[in-house]
Amino acid sequence: MPELPEVETVARGLRRAILGRRIVSVTLGKTDFIDDPAALEEHLPGRQIAAVERFGKFMLLRLSAAAGLNRVPTNGDAAPAALLVHLGMTGQIAPMPSAQPREKHTHVCLLLDDGRELRYTDARRFGRIAYLTEAPLAEELKEFGADPLEASDDEFASRIRGRRARIKALLLDQSVLRGVGNIYADESLWRAKIHPARLGAQLTKELTKTLRRVLQEILRKAIAMRATTRQDLGTKAAVDVTADYHASYGFDVATNDFPYHPMYSFPPAGTCNSATFQGDMLKGDVLPGTMPETAPLDFGAPFMLTGPHGTKTLTSIFMGTRAGYLGGSVSNNILPSTLFLDPGSFTLKGFGGNDIGAFSAAFSIPQPVIWTNRDQLAAIDRSQPLTVSWTGGDSGQVITLVGFAEDLPTNSSAMFTCIAPAGANSLTVPTAILANLPATRGNPLQSKDVMYLVTLPGVSVKNLNASGLDAGLALYYLVNGKTVAIQ
Repeated sequence: MPELPEVETVARGLRRAILGRRIVSVTLGKTDFIDDPAALEEHLPGRQIAAVERFGKFMLLRLSAAAGLNRVPTNGDAAPAALLVHLGMTGQIAPMPSAQPREKHTHVCLLLDDGRELRYTDARRFGRIAYLTEAPLAEELKEFGADPLEASDDEFASRIRGRRARIKALLLDQSVLRGVGNIYADESLWRAKIHPARLGAQLTKELTKTLRRVLQEILRKAIAMRATTRQDLGTKAAVDVTADYHASYGFDVATNDFPYHPMYSFPPAGTCNSATFQGDMLKGDVLPGTMPETAPLDFGAPFMLTGPHGTKTLTSIFMGTRAGYLGGSVSNNILPSTLFLDPGSFTLKGFGGNDIGAFSAAFSIPQPVIWTNRDQLAAIDRSQPLTVSWTGGDSGQVITLVGFAEDLPTNSSAMFTCIAPAGANSLTVPTAILANLPATRGNPLQSKDVMYLVTLPGVSVKNLNASGLDAGLALYYLVNGKTVAIQ
């Protein structure tokens, strides 16, 4: 069931795609999840989508008074209203070209004034759609509790510590906090080290403050990563997510007698290395020696990146790092594509800081590498060599296969890195390397196993020249991931 971050992700996508559009007409299919189907057909045409908001696990499409379409507003249409949407377990809402065939289970189509249709698709129809004017909407929303991202320490504590219900039940109670479900309740209680059966009234003030802090951190991180946690055994096919990120860093190289870095010191072309580790590397634990030993250099204000889709300021969404999200797409078109790093020419501009001066650097992104046997890698037999193949990409590129295997009950990880020979279109991982990977457990939720084909540019990488830098590079890299089972 979608929770606060999932709904926020969809709401933000709709806000970019349909804000200001006017509804021209309404077409309905099955209507057993709609409060009053006739109200949608009667009152939506002529209304403009003035705002898209999240309220707990609901979305609110705020609608202006009806206008245009050669109609005179009547029967309350001269006043603002809202469309209340809950996605249920399998609901999807997204704008589509009206000429595109409608998918099966598309039950609501709102024709917009730009020719697109806002379509609601729901195979199980566990969702809800309701047309509400101001008074009924206020009555509906008053039953819900505080937004966990907005609640102060005192408000959060008063809603939790004043009740003798179990703490997990309180987090799930929408009249206490709106928007939290099983996934984020479990994760926040685990992070705060609170047993889910403990009573809210038994929590100390300090423990309540810790719970609020970790809950907000988890929710904000999930929103920043544009989280979706749909788990539905009825899906017809796997869904691929593509995301564009930016990252920049500068540092003084620490000099020592053994200048090896576990992430940047690649093995020679045509060879592999491997490591085992106590911890979960896919959750942020790092190999010894990975973190820089010197303070990062100051670049000053956020960079600006200009490319085929315009210009973006490279703001940071991760604390303590110059990194952030640029855009993305989902293969089933649940959201409009916002990819920014499409092939083409780019210019990166820096404005200078305490350590690094201003600069402007140009680089290009070629057509991406295609991992030709990606979809065939469902299970990996450690007793047999593993071969991956690809086509395309950049002249002089470096292709790397990185594998991770995590055994969660023992909190242990293994990884390997293999570098393809120059100019090759395949590489083979020997059994001696694969033997270090723990096998996937019978319960797949106790293992995390993934292969990444990483492309580093060749001729497309460009020097970045700025005062304060002995060496600098402006470049892209492509990471293509595939979850696997290891046998």
